[in-house]
Amino acid sequence: MPKVSVVMTAYNAMAYLPQTMETLLWQSFTDFELVLVNNGSTDNIVEWVTQLSEPRIKLISQENRGIPGGLNRGIAHAQGEYITFLDADDLWDPTKLEKQVKILDENPEVGLVYNWVTLIDEHSKDIGGLIHRHSIVKFKAEGDVRKQLLEQDIIGCGSSAMVRRVCFEEVGVFDPSFTIAADWDMWVRIGLHYPFKVIKEPLTYYRKHSRSMTSNWQAAMRDCGVAIEKIFSYVSPELQYLKNHSYGRLYFYHAQQRVRSLERDYCEASRLYKKAVSYYPRLAYCWSSMRLNLTINLLKLLGAHRYDRLIKLLRLLVSHTKKKLMRITVLLSGNEKALTNEIVK
Repeated sequence: MPKVSVVMTAYNAMAYLPQTMETLLWQSFTDFELVLVNNGSTDNIVEWVTQLSEPRIKLISQENRGIPGGLNRGIAHAQGEYITFLDADDLWDPTKLEKQVKILDENPEVGLVYNWVTLIDEHSKDIGGLIHRHSIVKFKAEGDVRKQLLEQDIIGCGSSAMVRRVCFEEVGVFDPSFTIAADWDMWVRIGLHYPFKVIKEPLTYYRKHSRSMTSNWQAAMRDCGVAIEKIFSYVSPELQYLKNHSYGRLYFYHAQQRVRSLERDYCEASRLYKKAVSYYPRLAYCWSSMRLNLTINLLKLLGAHRYDRLIKLLRLLVSHTKKKLMRITVLLSGNEKALTNEIVK
């Protein structure tokens, strides 16, 4: 039996699946199986997978039952002691499986281990914000993570988590009534019974599609709102105060997404931000809030086109400054070879 089962659902995913598959098959940890659920695709996924001739791939085809339905089918066929999930358009660092398996092996009480996540776009490039070149989701919560999980989904994306098989036997599988919020609901249920561990490295690359962010954000908000109501229906009374925090985080997240969307919708972002603060006033004093307000005001002042040009200019300036500082460091280090190279340049 394989140590790890990687569960993947795919629906017409051939635009990204080959690259995703590469990052899986290049893993330094090799004792895994891939349970690939073809979720009603109409592309050539079956022929493509067959041509790979990879014995670790178990292909299962079914009619489209949504992402949770596909994941549940994969879990039912998984044979590994540990189960992890990989979206068909996300990417992994080559050491992701190795490092997570080590954590679970060394900490038998832990039910789930996750890692930091880098956000990438359709072209596999980092999604940066104002001045910052990288956009990395960094949550540090571990151990008893109930409070943090009830406020927001700290895992970052479904492709980050590795779970002990026994957790699903304890809490059940993904709720098929959800779409976007199915992951979060699952992590909360696991977190109420098991401690978590985090690897503070960005080992997962989560692909954010700008068009889907634009078209589906209202449906995503509704789905998460339903999830909040469900989650707090079974949470103990002493944790009920976190419900307003959860709604605040939800509105704040979508305010951020509106300024990152194709439309750069700063008006809607401003409305969502105000609603977030009304639920959770403390959000107004965090660094992310200052950045969001700055972005909203710049978009209002400059418009989307000039704002994007400003961000590109700032990134170029930061990159140039970093290179200058590196050269100064080399010159001050006294390294003769490096000094010679700088003189030649």
